Amino acid sequence: MKKIIICIIIILFFGNLGANSIDKTSEYQTDATTDNSVSSDKNKKSVNNDSGIKFRGEVFFGYIYMPEYHDGIMPVNRFSIPNSNAIDYTDSGDPGNKHHSGNGRIIGGTNGAHLFGIFGKYSFIFPFMAIDRPLMKNNNIKFSVIGQITPVTWDSGFSMTITPIAFFQFEMGMLIGCGWTLTNTIGGLGINDKGVIKRYSAGGPYLQLWFAPLFQIDIAYLLPQAYQRWTHIVAVANPKFKYDALLSVKEDQPWMYQEDPGERLNGWQFQGEFYFGYRFYINEEDTGENQRFLKKVHKNFIITPVMYIWIENFHLTHYYDSLMKDGGWGSDFVNVNFGPAVLINLPMNFFFKAAFLFCNDKAYTSSTAGNLFYQDREYSDWYVYARWYRMSFGWNF
Repeated sequence: MKKIIICIIIILFFGNLGANSIDKTSEYQTDATTDNSVSSDKNKKSVNNDSGIKFRGEVFFGYIYMPEYHDGIMPVNRFSIPNSNAIDYTDSGDPGNKHHSGNGRIIGGTNGAHLFGIFGKYSFIFPFMAIDRPLMKNNNIKFSVIGQITPVTWDSGFSMTITPIAFFQFEMGMLIGCGWTLTNTIGGLGINDKGVIKRYSAGGPYLQLWFAPLFQIDIAYLLPQAYQRWTHIVAVANPKFKYDALLSVKEDQPWMYQEDPGERLNGWQFQGEFYFGYRFYINEEDTGENQRFLKKVHKNFIITPVMYIWIENFHLTHYYDSLMKDGGWGSDFVNVNFGPAVLINLPMNFFFKAAFLFCNDKAYTSSTAGNLFYQDREYSDWYVYARWYRMSFGWNF
């Protein structure tokens, strides 16, 4: 399996480079719908053109709220509403062991979780394979330094993005970081020891490594300029191969990051971000976009509502560990987040993002749903729940 995955990655990487078709992307990107290569002639009024190096940065504060729900219990009509009431599936609340064996668990009982952090990125952009044609005149290669910090984790790293044509990019990157504990119940990293989270007072390193092509389109730039203002229909497809690992543990040891359920396993995953939407240009001013440094005084006001889909936890390394069809815990289950999102580009190069996302999840059999360790449960069916509210506010410079 590992050899197959490695071969796929090599083929995608060198195939994409040879095909001359790549662009900017990743979860760190501010606005993947911004087409920096397919543009109207008004960009020509910038003081500097694309012939030299550019410097771009961004910083933002992000906040996420995840409401509590009854994890693993099949709800009515396949939708689990937010619910902070606790269900006791331990020997105390389930003395007949109808829903658990061994050590049971208490499901729910909190008011949800809050996450927040600060992210920063600075990029150096060089012309690369640029040709004086509409789809290739802004081709470039971008090197970025990345850093992010939360109350319990710190990560830093870099990425490289190649753009050989306007609608296609390819990104490679890595982050490495560590985590620490604030209280007995709030930590950045830890291991899942048969259902008991053992948090590190300070631990790591945590490695993220990814390869990600991106396809993007704005219909307006395929039409004559007279029709562009009201035809900004945008779409982005951003599949990603990602290696995720806590390097201090073995491949089969589950671990926790930022107080998630503790079901992470070292190895390769397939992820993907996809969205489709429309851009409302309330006020458009791109003067300075092609200058070496981004113009600080900017009057852009653009609203982009989208339908957002995020695929995560499609394990490649551990796909066959415990299949759903074999009565396992569901190593082949794929989480798909979906819901409405909006990006608002504000004057002075500020921006605001918000999203309300649902997600599918595993429902376990009634007799195993209360088992403490997730690998001791048996997959039964799927349902959907309200996963999180996300928002961020930042500045491009």
